[in-house]
Amino acid sequence: MTRASYLTNFSNPSLARKRASYIREITVSNLEKHLKDFETNFSKKGGHVIWSTTYDDAQNEIIRLAEKFSLKKFNISSKAAAKLPQSLSGKLENLGLEIISKKNPVTEEKRLLSISEANFLISESGNAIITGDAINFFAAGQVTILIADINKVIPSGKDLPLFLDFFHSPEKPQPFQILSGPLSPAQRLIVILVDGGKTDLLPDPLKRQLTSCIDCMQCVSVCPINQDGQVIQFPVKSIITPDKVNVQHPVYSCTLCGNCSLACPVKIDLQTLLIMKRKDVFATESKKKHVIVNIFRFAMLKSNINNKIGGKLKKLLLGFLIKETWGKRGGLPDSTPRSFNQLWKVVNNYSTRKL
Repeated sequence: MTRASYLTNFSNPSLARKRASYIREITVSNLEKHLKDFETNFSKKGGHVIWSTTYDDAQNEIIRLAEKFSLKKFNISSKAAAKLPQSLSGKLENLGLEIISKKNPVTEEKRLLSISEANFLISESGNAIITGDAINFFAAGQVTILIADINKVIPSGKDLPLFLDFFHSPEKPQPFQILSGPLSPAQRLIVILVDGGKTDLLPDPLKRQLTSCIDCMQCVSVCPINQDGQVIQFPVKSIITPDKVNVQHPVYSCTLCGNCSLACPVKIDLQTLLIMKRKDVFATESKKKHVIVNIFRFAMLKSNINNKIGGKLKKLLLGFLIKETWGKRGGLPDSTPRSFNQLWKVVNNYSTRKL
């Protein structure tokens, strides 16, 4: 099993996870207060906070600011680009803004729009914390925008070292930068707080755990279906994906191995949430699929019926039932001529007459 990279940072990882889980639980319970405190303290330092319901709304705010300040250039970090709509860069270019090479972000550039993301927001001090890739794209231009989910707030700067240790390993340290306000009088530092459906999770005692997520991506690093690098932010993304989608729901890709729950630094029970999500998704699917599953379940529970069906017929029926899920590229393995129940009786010279 792949181990979470942060474990070597702590002499007692279990205790660190318990502490982090407790801090996040207390923070979520008083989320509105901490967000208001951050806005107040951040504004006192010359920053500005914009509240946004969705990422589409955040995109509209970015476009509005680009037009308002007549900006001419922009750069955007990869994580911010992944969260915001893909059309953002195209819309900014249509306004006449020139995108700056990601490898060479420009600083001290007039009429520059810099878009990045904040990893943490500290409510008591009004500071914003950026790490890793975000630092390379943070520029002291005319307008600097930090995108942050509302659950990125933490109560105190004393808690910051604990959470930062979940983002790196001794072999790969994660740099960070503390922003306490605009870097110059001419700069406008703006934080866009995005709800993104987080408040809808709060009434549910189990689903509200997701608001404790710190986006450390440790669950992704240990997930067996993410090892090819093609799946982004699974399993959390699959849990928040709407139940009804036009293609097969990503939650069905989960192997339910439980690695994500064991790796999560804030002890979110992702395995249970994935099982619940799969149940919810199945409830929204077609009646035809429900009938097929019920027939399959009935046949599997009735050993007498199962024993009378030959191996070739079992393979044929199973292939018909799951042809849409299994796909066209791989065939089903051959079914044994005898069931396990029948083989057990032969090997152990078992007779039902003795009972």
